[in-house]
Amino acid sequence: MLNSEENIGDILYELLDNEENGITIIQEMSDNETDVEAWNCIIDAVAYTSRLVIFFWIMANLFGRVIRHLSLGYSATGRFYL
Repeated sequence: MLNSEENIGDILYELLDNEENGITIIQEMSDNETDVEAWNCIIDAVAYTSRLVIFFWIMANLFGRVIRHLSLGYSATGRFYL
């Protein structure tokens, strides 16, 4: 999974928002107020982690583009190389 192009932050968000078995569905089905509060903490933690992972994924992609751009240059013969 880590080698795929899919953003893990999106996968985490899907755990929250999945209409069939997402964390929010489980939280909504709970009758116990203590359980609801616990699920709220879990939902907040997963949402925060998802947002953070998406941010770092975006930054890593941007940084990778900058590195690739900076690595472009010219050889001693004046020819362009990668």
